[in-house]
Amino acid sequence: MKSAQAMCFTGVTVQRVDHGGRVVRTLDIETLIIPAGAKIGIAGASGAGKTTLLDVASGLLVPTDGRVDWGDLHLSHLSRAACDRWRRETVGFVFQDFHLVPELTVLDNILLPVWFGAFRAPSAIRLKALSFIERLNLPAPRRLAGVLSRGEQQRVAIARALMLDAPLIIADEPTASLDAVNGAEIADLLIAEATHRGATLLVATHDKDLLARLDGAVQMDAGQIRSAT
Repeated sequence: MKSAQAMCFTGVTVQRVDHGGRVVRTLDIETLIIPAGAKIGIAGASGAGKTTLLDVASGLLVPTDGRVDWGDLHLSHLSRAACDRWRRETVGFVFQDFHLVPELTVLDNILLPVWFGAFRAPSAIRLKALSFIERLNLPAPRRLAGVLSRGEQQRVAIARALMLDAPLIIADEPTASLDAVNGAEIADLLIAEATHRGATLLVATHDKDLLARLDGAVQMDAGQIRSAT
């Protein structure tokens, strides 16, 4: 199992061109350091830059300027192939829109990260996936993802993100589609898994109860960090 490393953002900006042809800066971070193994919330209104920050942290988005470091590794200078490989080996990502394959079953969606490195999932890995299905109270393993409720899809996405014991867990609004009881259970699972493996946990959320349970929070507005505790 890989160990978590400190993550450092230095002079990171992300720019895009809007429909009117204007250059808009969607992220502008002078300095942000996430200690190895920390559990940090990313808070702010919709459009504040939370998802953009998570996309940069995971290597899905290359910043326009600046650098992102994971320990001694300079992520923003990696080739796309090298960054993709780092992400597969390092990051468990819970996307806000889940990104499940609707034609695949619950079990096969959870096992998707395994298929990048093996033609078939070893029996121990399949048992681990089945245990997540039971822990998260998901439908039968052979049920198609496309017929699940939004809350069920979210729980499948969380199980998939936790499958490979990644040292960096990134979750974008992981409790947004869940009621209070299920949301608390998901928070319990994310925090317990991160603690067990010593992983860094980055969570973008509006859930005040979840934020209160983390080690600290970064408050964002208009792509900038307004406060960090």
